Amino acid sequence: MWLILTEPFDPSGAWLSDGLSARSGQLFSHFTSLDIGGDARCERGGETGREWFRLHTRDGAIIDSRTVRGVVNLLFSMPPGLATRMNPADRTAAIRNFAAPFMRWLHHCPGPVLNRPNAQGICGDIRLPAEWVSAAESAGLPCLASETPWSHSSWFGRPEDTRDLPPMQRVLVAGDTVLPLAARGATLPAHIAAACRRLSIATHAPLLGIDLIPLPGDRWCFVAAHRRPDLQAGGQQAIEAVARALGLGRPAQPAHEPQRGSPDMNTGDLVSAFSMLLGLPGRV
Repeated sequence: MWLILTEPFDPSGAWLSDGLSARSGQLFSHFTSLDIGGDARCERGGETGREWFRLHTRDGAIIDSRTVRGVVNLLFSMPPGLATRMNPADRTAAIRNFAAPFMRWLHHCPGPVLNRPNAQGICGDIRLPAEWVSAAESAGLPCLASETPWSHSSWFGRPEDTRDLPPMQRVLVAGDTVLPLAARGATLPAHIAAACRRLSIATHAPLLGIDLIPLPGDRWCFVAAHRRPDLQAGGQQAIEAVARALGLGRPAQPAHEPQRGSPDMNTGDLVSAFSMLLGLPGRV
């Protein structure tokens, strides 16, 4: 099985699960943070030198690490209702202790994990806006403050100061694919697409949303980045990009039955097949 993990308010989870299942012909299961928290129960063990993890969700579903082939991780935090009956001093430790086995397995999952958790966050590093700007500039994406007369503080502070800015362009990075989302049919310059890809690699975020603003002279400025992009805005192209990032290859082909007289299986082929099965010489 393949896992799609999202927050309860994220509508892309079920959509992505259905789309990837139809595209690949494989089972994709969607779970939210409420499914893996609350009344969920977990087991841990080890065999043949490898640890395994099994989670029983509140709806009776079972997530077994030994059968998971890959994960799309769009989680942001554990359920807010977890450990609410505890006093504040113990609540943080209780949440961490509950999440630790699942996050540890997800971090070490041998299959592809888009946005693998680490010590800084459930879906990867949680960065401040200034940290994203620094990473973007290092990747070759100039930030808005350095390329325009508008100040950095006005852009991140007062929305009314941005009324004269050009429309923002949203971009999805999924593995090696860079896909414009906001304006259908828009084309990113090759050097900007390459810089977006470098930012994804540098921040260990194979699934990343990037907000850009195009300026005159074929210049593009970085505005923000987020690890839970709006995948539905990319439609079928986004599903295809995520599938490739998971290493699924070509779409599954619908099964068909050979018709009479078709080249799939004719009388001569049947004779040859039975001859091989019986150890007889085949056709010359």
